[in-house]
Amino acid sequence: MSLTCPRCSGPVSVDYARDFRKRYGIAPGLKDRDTVVVKCRCPMHGPFKDRLNAFNKEAWMDSLIQSLFRCMKCEKLGAITNIREKGQWYIFQIDCPIHGLTGTKKVISSLYILVTQLQEQGITYQKYAESQPPSTYTVCQHCGHVVKPGSRFCGRCGTVL
Repeated sequence: MSLTCPRCSGPVSVDYARDFRKRYGIAPGLKDRDTVVVKCRCPMHGPFKDRLNAFNKEAWMDSLIQSLFRCMKCEKLGAITNIREKGQWYIFQIDCPIHGLTGTKKVISSLYILVTQLQEQGITYQKYAESQPPSTYTVCQHCGHVVKPGSRFCGRCGTVL
């Protein structure tokens, strides 16, 4: 899965991203809180919102990294500049090689730190995830719900683990 415009399938710029699990400190797997909300902008068709499965980051994280570094007016990649912290947020701009500084982007700090680490190291999220120690929680392969260790069934869909 990649972040693209639903109308033209072209590349988009992400202006806002929030991981609800980190923001509210809710236990993993709580219904309707296992999403990452992103506000995107297509240069041709304008803004739209999308919800991404927080437990399936391998499918969309690399696309999010590219979209965060993309100019809001065109498809060119730029450098992050004018970075400032405000509470749990990082607020910054992209310095586009064509348009200069474009609009402000706002990303929850947990995602921003992960994105910049991956960008600096030049690795994909898949390689990053493989290098991390295993989680104390298990993810259901059928619905993506986080299940406590030792459980034999998924609490959301009932699938045998």
